[in-house]
Amino acid sequence: MVEAVYRHEVERLSDAAPALLKEMPADKALEEWLTRYAGLIAAKRGLKEAVRSIFEPGADAYAYSRDRMTTAVTLLLDAAAKSGAIRSDFDPQDVLLAVAASPWAFVNDGDWEDRALRMLRLVMDGLRYKPR
Repeated sequence: MVEAVYRHEVERLSDAAPALLKEMPADKALEEWLTRYAGLIAAKRGLKEAVRSIFEPGADAYAYSRDRMTTAVTLLLDAAAKSGAIRSDFDPQDVLLAVAASPWAFVNDGDWEDRALRMLRLVMDGLRYKPR
């Protein structure tokens, strides 16, 4: 049951990427999607043990979610880079890791949501920075 719910959330988020690109500029679509991704990670904080149980050896939930999330964020990153809004020398999985780490890092802070959003803005600022 936990795995089915988790997979549904992963599908819903990954399927949102192309729709967001149709609705808004690529860099805004990326930021919105990353905000939703951070929200998904944060929502799973309270279910840490249950979610961990679906990532047991032999289970494909981890590979499935990693593939779906990487494909979605790559689509968004590539579109934003092509538009010139962000740099192009990134690794999509590094971006996912940077965004996913913040909700977990501040788990015991009362203002974890604000801190996670500030971290997301730092990631976006880093993507927008273009070295000469």
